[in-house]
Amino acid sequence: MNLIGAFPLFKIVISRLKCILLFAFNVIKAHISFSGYSSIDRSGGKCTTRYDTSLGLLTRRFVTLLKESEDGVVDLNVASNTLGVQKRRIYDITNVLEGIGILEKKSKNNIQWK
Repeated sequence: MNLIGAFPLFKIVISRLKCILLFAFNVIKAHISFSGYSSIDRSGGKCTTRYDTSLGLLTRRFVTLLKESEDGVVDLNVASNTLGVQKRRIYDITNVLEGIGILEKKSKNNIQWK
């Protein structure tokens, strides 16, 4: 593949990385904030695809579930059933949050705040 053919792919990869970084920033900001999610800055760098928007909404719901749980521990099966989504979508969220150091696995299907 030549450079011209690779450029559109490069733009897509960079765009997705920007979305992931914005997502991680907003999750960290929400985690630090004690006033809830109203303090998240939604004005800049917004990802406009339906997938990114729905994943962001699901992440907010998941983090709320995590904050309301006893000892900050959530069973992923329970989270999947409570939020009404496939377990794979929950894994998408937990993998990103683990990757940026916010969550850790407590046991096979349980995660907790670090």
